Amino acid sequence: LTDAEGNSHAGVYKGNISTKVSGEGKLYLSVKGLTPGASYKVQAFITGSFGREVRLYAENYGGSAMYTSIVGNNMWINKTLEFK
Repeated sequence: LTDAEGNSHAGVYKGNISTKVSGEGKLYLSVKGLTPGASYKVQAFITGSFGREVRLYAENYGGSAMYTSIVGNNMWINKTLEFK
């Protein structure tokens, strides 16, 4: 995602999404070859603005969808999800 100036956090898998204040958007990264029942961790720096909720999801991995979130404050926050 991007900060208030439109800058993406660095890295091979960086991405950004821009929505209107009332809009919603998603940025996906599909990972193939996961082993059912194995432990996994997804980590990302996320940011947002206007006090809007920004979520980091793990879904379609064989278990219930789960997420962690922040309230956008124009600062990059490192978030981690662990799942099986």
